[in-house]
Amino acid sequence: SAYRTFRCDPATAADHQTDFAAALADGAVLVQAFVPAVQTAGELSLVFLDRRYSHAVRKRPRAGDFRVQADHGGTRETCEPPAWILARAEACLAAVPGPLLYARVDGIEQGGTFSLMELELIDPVLFLAHAADAPQRLAEAIAGRVHA
Repeated sequence: SAYRTFRCDPATAADHQTDFAAALADGAVLVQAFVPAVQTAGELSLVFLDRRYSHAVRKRPRAGDFRVQADHGGTRETCEPPAWILARAEACLAAVPGPLLYARVDGIEQGGTFSLMELELIDPVLFLAHAADAPQRLAEAIAGRVHA
């Protein structure tokens, strides 16, 4: 949800040190490199249910921002990633052992490559409203585990 998220660089890091220290005092923090392509191409979220590809969305920030979350004015649109991006997302997911009811592979396409930004395995938004049959597929995946 981009909670307590801010963007800085070496020249502005001192301006954010108090906020960073407060966040760190409250628990763990995530530090990511800023990827300018998020502002232009957007970020892709590929949803997998029971380790099988289900659907994807492209998330874009509102003009002048870098956060793609709807709470910050970001938009989401259903998309169908090219086969090579799907293959790359599947390879990222294959690195995780064990059964997975659901997963979301978030990444950015830039320079002909797909770069993993986040691998959401615990509490991701699954964008179920962006694929008409996704809720049914999720229900079937849950039922398969309950009846197993």
